[in-house]
Amino acid sequence: MDGDRPPVRQRAGSPRRTVVPRYKKVLAALDFSECASDVAAHAADVAAAFGASAVVLHVDQLPAGIDPDTPIRPGPTGEEVDAAAYLRDGSRKQLSRFAPFFEAKGVAVEQHVKTGKVADAILEAIDDVGADLVVMGTHGRRGLSRLMLGSVAEAVMRGAKCPVLTVRTLHKPSCEAANCNWCATDVTDEMRNVEAETTG
Repeated sequence: MDGDRPPVRQRAGSPRRTVVPRYKKVLAALDFSECASDVAAHAADVAAAFGASAVVLHVDQLPAGIDPDTPIRPGPTGEEVDAAAYLRDGSRKQLSRFAPFFEAKGVAVEQHVKTGKVADAILEAIDDVGADLVVMGTHGRRGLSRLMLGSVAEAVMRGAKCPVLTVRTLHKPSCEAANCNWCATDVTDEMRNVEAETTG
């Protein structure tokens, strides 16, 4: 019975220990959808609160069956470039629009672009840059859409060696897609050009 148990006493003068995380480098994994700004803002706030630096990362995905060094001629001059390099240049320009979120908070920020499967590339980037926190968005897809596309956030959370903060993004009235299941606002002109060049 409870009455037979001796009372639990806390040693006098012994403070309760509270574990406070210390983040030094925050990795913000961003697509180019309209919701990405929300994720960047959260990442900037967290980095500023802990006095951490930040890395903004985007992962390019080539059309199925296309190698990174596939030659394409997307520009008006017809100059030949590798598909992956062409996408990378466009993504770096897109990433620059997120820098003000961090600069406004006094957070030093770097830009990184990778090519490949999104979850795998994010996990690789964690080790590459030495990130101790990942911030990424989740569109909250359900049903068939989730089964078809999978959940990048879930894959990263399962494989990451550091904490992962997910930011639930909501459909915006200004978005051209009817809902997040059909979001295509992260498709850049470079991605469309690569697909057009490689699919004929």
